[in-house]
Amino acid sequence: DHSLHYTKKGYIKFSIDSFKKKQREYILISITDSGIGIPDEDVALINSGFGENIETIPDKSDGLKMNIHFAKNICYLLGGSLTITNIKLKGTSYSIILPSAEKNK
Repeated sequence: DHSLHYTKKGYIKFSIDSFKKKQREYILISITDSGIGIPDEDVALINSGFGENIETIPDKSDGLKMNIHFAKNICYLLGGSLTITNIKLKGTSYSIILPSAEKNK
């Protein structure tokens, strides 16, 4: 949502890959944009899990702070992670890592 909302010019790149770590297979979903980025203080709050500070993040895109918060929690509950790397005024990268489904034997 953030990439689409804040990238008026430039690019949005999407990729899916897989890798193995400690006998387990994972899926890596990457989204990178050349939009305006997210303010550093907001990225710090997002990556820290917000705590009590979720309301301090401006909600400029109809639920951005809650969408990222929920996505991060869902990834965690599924045994994965969501990280954000940001360069102010140059873009944002989102990396989602999820364990792949185990095949029935």
